Amino acid sequence: MFKTRHPVPGESPGALRPREEPAKGPPVITLIEYDRAHLEERTIADTTELLPHLDNQRVTWINIDGLGDIEVLRALGTRFSLHPLVYFKKRRWL
Repeated sequence: MFKTRHPVPGESPGALRPREEPAKGPPVITLIEYDRAHLEERTIADTTELLPHLDNQRVTWINIDGLGDIEVLRALGTRFSLHPLVYFKKRRWL
């Protein structure tokens, strides 16, 4: 059911690396924001477009379809202070 992935010998624990399967394209980032009177959903081209939306009074949901671009994961992990082991663990279940 799940494909077991093993780290490359000598690689640091939690090192980010692309999947063995070729990516079908860049990840699609969707931003969904809402509050009692407002709902907005849009596609984001670059992670820098997310920053102004993260410090408002609305509920913000970031959805990423496709994990072929490690830099997107790294940028979001840096912004939210996520340890690289979190990326690795999450990616194993995909």
